[in-house]
Amino acid sequence: MKKTLLVFCLILLMALAVFARAPQKSMSSDSKATILDTDTWIDANKILMIFSNDGAFATDLGGVLVKTDGLYYPYTDTSYIFSGEEDRTVVYASGLWIGAVDHGTHDTLICLAEYSEEYTPGPMVGGTFDPTSMTNPDFRVYKLYSDSLADNPNDDYTNWPADQGAPVDGDGNPVIIGDQFLWTVYNDADVLAHTNNSGSTEPLGIEIQQSVFAFDREDPLGEIVFMKFKIINKGGKDLRDMYVSLWSDPDLGDAGDDLDGCDTVLSLGYVYNGDNNDGSYGSTPPAVGYDFFQGPLEFTGDDADTAKMWGQTLAQYRNLPMSSFAKYINGTDPQNKTETYNYMQGLKPDGTDYTDNNGVVTKFHYAGDPVSGTGSLDFDPADRRFMITTGPFDFAPGDSTEILAAIIVGQGGDRLSSVAVMKYNDKFAQLAYDLGFELPEPPAAPIVEAHIIDGQASFEWTDYSEENPGDYVFEGYTVFQGESAAGPWKMIANYDVANGVALILDDVVDPASGALEQRAVKFGSDNGIQRFFGTNQDYINGSSLNNITKYFYKVEAYSYNSDPQAIPKTMTSATSFTLTPSGASAGTDYDMAYGDTLAVTHTS
Repeated sequence: MKKTLLVFCLILLMALAVFARAPQKSMSSDSKATILDTDTWIDANKILMIFSNDGAFATDLGGVLVKTDGLYYPYTDTSYIFSGEEDRTVVYASGLWIGAVDHGTHDTLICLAEYSEEYTPGPMVGGTFDPTSMTNPDFRVYKLYSDSLADNPNDDYTNWPADQGAPVDGDGNPVIIGDQFLWTVYNDADVLAHTNNSGSTEPLGIEIQQSVFAFDREDPLGEIVFMKFKIINKGGKDLRDMYVSLWSDPDLGDAGDDLDGCDTVLSLGYVYNGDNNDGSYGSTPPAVGYDFFQGPLEFTGDDADTAKMWGQTLAQYRNLPMSSFAKYINGTDPQNKTETYNYMQGLKPDGTDYTDNNGVVTKFHYAGDPVSGTGSLDFDPADRRFMITTGPFDFAPGDSTEILAAIIVGQGGDRLSSVAVMKYNDKFAQLAYDLGFELPEPPAAPIVEAHIIDGQASFEWTDYSEENPGDYVFEGYTVFQGESAAGPWKMIANYDVANGVALILDDVVDPASGALEQRAVKFGSDNGIQRFFGTNQDYINGSSLNNITKYFYKVEAYSYNSDPQAIPKTMTSATSFTLTPSGASAGTDYDMAYGDTLAVTHTS
């Protein structure tokens, strides 16, 4: 996908020495001589998440982004990660864990992706491991962009691996959900790959076709990454009491001050900060959650029940929800297959029942509400691990299932309000799933050009957003100045159509309570459309703009739906950029002119 990169100032080539901090955990890609894809990521919105072809996600196996953490938030551009300006992370590592009992031998079988992975890239062949996958570069992660499809295909679109199981439509064209869509396939059939001490069993004989997708939006979907796991039993084992877990080692900035919790109604497990003094995020640490939206099928026989699977709605079935939420701290990781399987069942490692801090037997650790301070709550912040699990279900040879989940981030004014915001974002994700991801489109992002002027910020934009308003009616533009490239943002101007629509109210989450409240979200005044802005004022610091100082701006286009039932009432898209005022030096010969553009191509 190509983007237009505006030239705001002269480009100086600089040699930077970049130093990575020592990792807090030891990660390994094992000794298996296979081609691992460790340098592909999804970065459609405020999240950058690394995604590999061996069951690991939000895990930087190759150390490609300076740190070894695998999920960055808030994300704007990789240049800010390498420079250290925006290199904050909320997850160190994550992976897919599966456990079951072999009905023939009664052995417990485990496959997991933790700090070492027991999956290998590629599909199974003939019901077993394909040795050629060890060196086949085609078994990588493929990445599609919504504006690089048939009319502007990238290499991955042209070489889309339909023969490996990648999704296609009726005409054989790649299927994409969202603005970025990644796909890969891996399996657990190689017995030599089962070396993690938390597993180290015989293979289950399963293949996983995994999709990861995200939406480039300014609403809560801009803080969510979705994942779809198509799991197929291609071996000969009759698997019983099977569980599927999403395991996470979340590090919210500093690793040692985190707390866990879960919401059984939302099928959500999450981590939040233990105080409002995080070494990376300061007084406003975010919260991050993992949610199951679609679990395996369970037959109920009740006509009132329905379930989703393979894009269909099935009567007399239900999708299994989160069946347990387990947490542990660094140093108490499962040491063998039995402890791992017990954790997946919501038990203690020794197989005994877990009781919450109110003495109640439960499979859901800390299912209280930290925002209101009620129920069973985590305490003694530390370096947490957790897993959300769905199951049990039986999985005979030839069976398949499709599980859909997401990672959701929310950031409020402090650690507890971040939990409320994250849960609100999670409800937005649930709505997107319920709608089959057929979502109203926002207006196109503004195309902005900036001027380099002595002591001033000056920029203008075209009517592109008005010509491409999306599914709502175009209404106006809002200009913001930010404290950094990722915000927070302060509104400094608004220009809207003179049509009687001014102040727009919508339902938003109250960070303090987590409740929905109707508040003003757009502050129009019917002042008419303007497509330029100029100032010599720094609205963040209350002073004049200075030359050779970077300032951060965002131009947001918004549309409006007057239907009282519309959710949401407004749709927005934005273009953010950095501007550095500068006076021309005597004798300077510029080889670039105002309005020049530079085309760049995605490399990730």
